[in-house]
Formats: sequence, structure tokens, C-alpha cells
Amino acid sequence: MIMKRNVESNSVSLRLRKPYTKADMSAHTVLTDDVFSYVDFYFKTHKRVIKDSMGKQVKQNYSFYWNQSRYFYNATKMLPIESAPLPMYYCMLNAVKSFLLYHSASYDSIKNDLSRHGLTENSSSDDYTLNEIKVCYKKSGIFPRFASMLDESFLHIWNSGADHALSIKQLLTHIPFVHAAYVSTYNVPRKNERFVPLKANDSPCFRFGSDKHIYLVADLDRGYFKNTATTIPEEIKKSLPSVVTVNPDEGFQLISTDYMRKNQIKNHYSELRKCFAYIKSDKRLWYLVRNLPVEAGGHSLNPMLVEYAIVHRFSEIVRYKPEQLVNILQGKENWLVHEFLSLVVDQFMDEIACEITRQEIMPTRVKE
Repeated sequence: MIMKRNVESNSVSLRLRKPYTKADMSAHTVLTDDVFSYVDFYFKTHKRVIKDSMGKQVKQNYSFYWNQSRYFYNATKMLPIESAPLPMYYCMLNAVKSFLLYHSASYDSIKNDLSRHGLTENSSSDDYTLNEIKVCYKKSGIFPRFASMLDESFLHIWNSGADHALSIKQLLTHIPFVHAAYVSTYNVPRKNERFVPLKANDSPCFRFGSDKHIYLVADLDRGYFKNTATTIPEEIKKSLPSVVTVNPDEGFQLISTDYMRKNQIKNHYSELRKCFAYIKSDKRLWYLVRNLPVEAGGHSLNPMLVEYAIVHRFSEIVRYKPEQLVNILQGKENWLVHEFLSLVVDQFMDEIACEITRQEIMPTRVKE
């Protein structure tokens, strides 16, 4: 299949955007180095009226929670890594509350969840490695509510309850920005790597094929493969999400399994977006997310939800079991933990800002 010109709307090429939910694909990229100020501006120019089940207007607190998030973010940046997880979690928690209040259909649907974290530990004080420290989530609370709004399939891939607890090590396999550190820490073989880079500074876009139908197109980075390779290896082909396949006429290009009309792109967006992840950067850094066998990490989980769950666990370790953090930071997982805790709050705030506004937000040095 020969892929031709990009599909456009309002003179903007239609491509996958950062948001998972209802992305505004035809809007121009927002350029800012301060997502807190931009989202605050967005709230003031895109006000929502929140009502309860009786139709009574409820006080609009989403701006308050967003500003609380900003204050905790500033505190996080002033603290060493041994103390930062506590304000870091409250930064993320308040940002999520802002998202829930702004986008929920009614206040009554979320008010009970706002008072519960919805996450808990499932490990003992003697657990000192990331493979031993485990996390599970409850049936109600902020976390499961956030998960249901962000990705309904998440609650089926990772079930609630102590019997389905996952270790921090297992959860870290789903986060692209620590992928290199994870692979190095645990000597993960190439065949079990979850993320495959796309072509530099490129994101999956919608194009017309030679058959005049529209497909999602994503070009993999050839440098990731051996110089002698003419197409991606079979082991990667077997782990492709079901909604994408290899273009038979271009061995390092992925196209959507189903073609679509322009007015159907929004209907396909959500499932296609799950197949790709990005890392916050001043460039567009996108990755294919492979579906791995259970022994290599299993089906992929939404990175935002995983980041949130891990930070919650670290915040409780800092408060109640600091000896666990001391032992981790003195062991071989030290670098991996440092990488995660150093980068996660900026990654998450970039993601949640895009999710709230449903826009693509990039640093000011980036071109459209």
C-alpha cells in the first residue's frame, strides 16, 4: 500500500495527539513552557457549569484544585528525592481532581470518589525490592474513577483487589520514559522490550492510501533494527496490537488494520491511541507499544494511571516506611528509582494538561 498525502482539517494535518480522550485533532498545537498558567487560562476561557442530579449548580472547584496542584509541584521541585514523593503525589492528586470535576457528566457521579484515594499497598515492611513492593486498587475512589474515564479497558486488564496486586517492577514496564533505565537495570532482552521508537520527531498521522481510503500511518525508526533488516522482525510483528499491521510495501511502516472515512476518524481514535506512547520532550518522541506475552509483562497498561499508582505507593513509603526507600536507594535499583522520581511529575503534568484541554501542548521551541 502506497501512502500518499496527509488528511487535513482546518489546514492542520490530522494525527494522533497526546490526549487519550476526545482529542481536538484539528486544533493547532499550543506552545507554552508553563502548563499550569495555560490550563488556568483555559479554565477561565472555557468555563463549565457543574450540576448535581437535581440540576442544582455546584461550586466550580476545578480551578482551585489545579492551583493546589501548582503549589505542590513547586514544593516538589525544592525537595530532595528522598522527600519529594509526598508533595509529588498531592500535586498529581489535585490535578486529577481538577480533571474529574471538569469533565464528569455530573457532580453526583464523582463526589463519593473524591474523598478516597482508591489505592492501597499489598506488601510488608520487610519488602525491600521493587519486585516485592506491591500495589492494588479498590473498587471506589479517585484512582478507579480516573481509570474509568481515561481508559475503560484498564479496569479489565488490571483488576481491583489484593488478589490482583502488581509490583512496582511490573508497573514500571509500562512507562516509556524509564524504559532505557529499566532495560539496563534488569538486563531485559531486546525481544521483551515493550517500546519501539517511531521515526524521530514524528507522530502517527492519518493519510490517504493508494486505494483512496484513509489509514493511520506510523513509521518506525529503522535505526532500532539491524542494518541488514528489510522489515521488522517476526517477534515484533507477533506482538503488534490488533488494530495495526505492517505495510506490505514498506517494511518499517505500520498502518491501521481498518481503513476509514474522514468522518470516522474520531470513532477509531481511542483504540489507535492506546497503541502508542510518548515522552515529554521539546521534540515529538512517540513509541509503538507492543502487546507482550504474560512472562514478559503482558498487555499494556495506560502510562498515566501507572505513574499515578507508583507515586502513591512511594508517597506512603516516605511517610510510613522510610526504611524501604533507604534500602532501595542503596541497592541496584537506585538509578531506576532516581530516573522515575526525577521525571515523573513533569511527564504526568504534561499528560494531564493535555487531557484536561484535549489539546496538543508542546514547548515553545517546537514548530507545528
